[in-house]
Amino acid sequence: MRDLPLLRTLRLLATLRVLATMALGFAALAPAPLLGATLFVDATGAGAACTNVAPCPLIATAVGLSAPGDVVLVAAGTYAEWGIVIPHALGIIGASSATVIVDGSANGPIFEVNANVADPVLLSRLTLTNGDSGFGPGGAILFSSGNLTVTGSQLVGNTALSGGAIDDQSAGTLLILTSTLEENSSSATGGAIHCDGCGGIDVRLSVLRNNTAGSTGGAIDVETSAVDVWLSAVSDNSADYGGGIHSLQAPVTIKDSAVLRNAADFDGGAVYSTGTVEIQRSLFAENTAVINGGGAFIAGGVSVAVSNSTFSENSALCGGAFSLIANFGFAPLALMGASTFFGNESAFGGCGDHFQTSAGAGGSLEVYNSIIDGGVGPSCNFAMNGGRNNLIDDASCNTGVAAFNLGAVTGLDPVLAFNGGPTRTHLIDPASNAVEAGRNAACLNPATGLPLTIDQRGLARPVDFDLNGVATCDIGAVELQ
Repeated sequence: MRDLPLLRTLRLLATLRVLATMALGFAALAPAPLLGATLFVDATGAGAACTNVAPCPLIATAVGLSAPGDVVLVAAGTYAEWGIVIPHALGIIGASSATVIVDGSANGPIFEVNANVADPVLLSRLTLTNGDSGFGPGGAILFSSGNLTVTGSQLVGNTALSGGAIDDQSAGTLLILTSTLEENSSSATGGAIHCDGCGGIDVRLSVLRNNTAGSTGGAIDVETSAVDVWLSAVSDNSADYGGGIHSLQAPVTIKDSAVLRNAADFDGGAVYSTGTVEIQRSLFAENTAVINGGGAFIAGGVSVAVSNSTFSENSALCGGAFSLIANFGFAPLALMGASTFFGNESAFGGCGDHFQTSAGAGGSLEVYNSIIDGGVGPSCNFAMNGGRNNLIDDASCNTGVAAFNLGAVTGLDPVLAFNGGPTRTHLIDPASNAVEAGRNAACLNPATGLPLTIDQRGLARPVDFDLNGVATCDIGAVELQ
């Protein structure tokens, strides 16, 4: 079932919050302005020069006539086209993604972006469908060079060996903005997006849903390049490894996003990573892995930072929420705070409903000001290495420090609900023992060491809820207002 309330909330938040940060955030992300001539395309047109009076019927014709910096405006209609090579800075802008359909007719990539290194290329308000590269890369878009922005578009039902929707081979940047990548597939890597050594992937205010990969990365597969997901939904994707996102030696950052119902046949239901992972103000729910790491499988001596986030009802054979596993003798260094872990499940009794870690191997797991509750078996397979002021319903994670575990949480709503902000949360009631029970000195963003000033919902943290003159952080991802 599609998470329509989430999509509505994302759009609402785009109005309320993104406008406030646009000048700082999107100014650097937006493509350079295209100041050239304008060419016109209309499926019913018969012109050869692509003018406003006599538009040409094919997008490829307009692209072939274009010069660097031109803009191609595409009228409503269905265009059976493929193999359109974009050799320079260019904007292709449709009337709307609902009315401009570019059908690749299963004949290879629809667009091949092969611009100069610094050239901006913009694809906007288009639906790209039925691109099929067979045993090649990039079902809808093969991105070889330049800087590509896809905005306000839908990439649906495309397929390839790698990158069912987009295969990114460029040293430039790929920005996916206010777009939907849905029901794309790869027979190997990256059901929606694949990148091996590219310049980086930015996904903003977008939805990656129901994509599948035969091997790795149901939605995104990346090697050695950064992935940044912000205010987006990654849901119902599947692969052998990394049902949602698969990254090798690549930093992954997920903020203000919902990562839901992704599935892995082996490890990493939502995320599989051997690189640095940072998660802020996000929800991971109902992700599954047959073997390890229902929420996330992270291997090797990399850093993991989680704050203001909820991991709920994720499941795996071991490590329902997290598997933090040694690789080549080194295990992750994980620091988590002000988060809620509820109802995660390990099918194999003793290997951690919420956390599976490797003993020794130089790794560590420290958790502060967090709720860990609702599991069936032991919460952890080994005791944590450190932490303070947590509410945990069993002793399996205990470090031996008295203030580490304050007991089981009370007054926690077991139902995920929209309690404000872009993602669902488990709300605490005013009588909960989580209220003002955290440690302010540990109410920090573990990625930066700076104090947390908002909770998962974007509301103020800490709050002097009991009006005693001292604002103290609540325990968990939500700060009672």
